[in-house]
Amino acid sequence: MFEYRLGDLVNLPFHITKPWAVCTHMPESIGCEYMKLQSKLNMTRTRNHDLLEEIVRKRVAPAREAFVAVHIRLGDTLDKPPYSYWCRRVYTKGCLYAYPPHFYEELHLPRLPIVIYTSIDKGMQGKAAHRSQAFLTNVSQVLRPATIHMRRQPDHDFLDMMSATILVAHARGGQFASLLRRIAPRFNVTVLPR
Repeated sequence: MFEYRLGDLVNLPFHITKPWAVCTHMPESIGCEYMKLQSKLNMTRTRNHDLLEEIVRKRVAPAREAFVAVHIRLGDTLDKPPYSYWCRRVYTKGCLYAYPPHFYEELHLPRLPIVIYTSIDKGMQGKAAHRSQAFLTNVSQVLRPATIHMRRQPDHDFLDMMSATILVAHARGGQFASLLRRIAPRFNVTVLPR
């Protein structure tokens, strides 16, 4: 099964066995357009954020209203080894890629609609993600009321988050979160934590 990983494709393409597979499986994706333009421009460097910004600018819709976007990495982070061993106290202490639920309370976010973006299945290959589901429930209760966008194509989430007023994404939350944090300020999105 093909797993589209936009963050890895831009930041770490040499970690992907077949980076061009994105064009076979998702020819209209940001990742495919990025790969084609990199090739056309004869560029081989990774992390071409200027090129990614150019692609995203053509696709992003202007925000309909001010909102807070919260990206939460779930799935493998909480439910698969070795991460699951490191995250035994995720609800109180957080872990490598997940802030504890009380972190979101302490942000004192403005009174704007909140949308949580996540994929509970990431890296799970069909296995149950019980800890991820419980963690998402806890965080969404802290951020209540919040809308949850889950299991969507990464491009949709990425474009949505570029039209947010504020983006909350883990400073060490993996390649997708890293990409979000790097590109969002170019779209006048305030990124938290700083």
